[in-house]
Amino acid sequence: MAAVTYDPEADVLYVELSHAKDPENEGEEVHPGVVLMFDTVGKLIGIEIRPASKLVAGDAVVGLSYPARSTIS
Repeated sequence: MAAVTYDPEADVLYVELSHAKDPENEGEEVHPGVVLMFDTVGKLIGIEIRPASKLVAGDAVVGLSYPARSTIS
């Protein structure tokens, strides 16, 4: 199950695909402002988007309060 968080002050949207938190995790910018996060074995664990208000289509981040968090099943 994925979890989505949004921080309007930093204008960052994060889609968490796994709870894997490790200082060794790697990020790869695949588009300006879009970073795919991988665990130590190369599995995708998250997606960071900044500035979210400019990169996310429509008004998906408008009206989310901080710390906004919802789950997608």
